[in-house]
Amino acid sequence: ACEAVGATSGVAVLTEFVVACRHWEDVLDQTPLTYRAYRRPAGGAADGSDDFPLNIAPSFSPLVRFRLLADADVVVRVADAHGTARSVLVPTPFAVDRRGASDATLL
Repeated sequence: ACEAVGATSGVAVLTEFVVACRHWEDVLDQTPLTYRAYRRPAGGAADGSDDFPLNIAPSFSPLVRFRLLADADVVVRVADAHGTARSVLVPTPFAVDRRGASDATLL
């Protein structure tokens, strides 16, 4: 499982959110495992086709850090060295205070 560590609400762009994916291992030893966070929009497809990456590249760390522009559900994809992956929905949604700013202002 993956779960939020620390804040689950904060200010757009300023708050760093952290998700921990503990106890993952590859029984076939196809390591290293990588972790990458994605934002899933409200009503987004369960197959992940609407997911948007929150990190430039996957990380080898099971602590995934990211920032958000708006409220979001977050999915972490855990992949082995051969690219076989599993998506895990973080059970706690993240709430973001935009302080009245538009996307253009935040970007």
